[in-house]
Amino acid sequence: RDLCKELVKEWSSLDSSCFSISTVSGGITNMLLKVSVKEGSDSESSVTVRLYGPNTDLVIDRERELQAIPYLSAAGFGARLLGVFENGVVSSFIHAR
Repeated sequence: RDLCKELVKEWSSLDSSCFSISTVSGGITNMLLKVSVKEGSDSESSVTVRLYGPNTDLVIDRERELQAIPYLSAAGFGARLLGVFENGVVSSFIHAR
């Protein structure tokens, strides 16, 4: 919650009780979390928190990945990068199956 409050400016003043966190299935090398906050009576805003799996930096060049994400996002591919922290990233949430 604190990480999201720091990286998502609109959430910085929200009380921690406004947040809900759920695990997203489908991550192969990472743990994926959906962090949401209520915005009014029937809408919510969400982000994805990706926590890197153990030793994944041995097979994935994280520096190069982080260089590519903004270009992909600007071209309309994938989620928008919102922030980077020591063991992962926060990005916009894409509703999909």
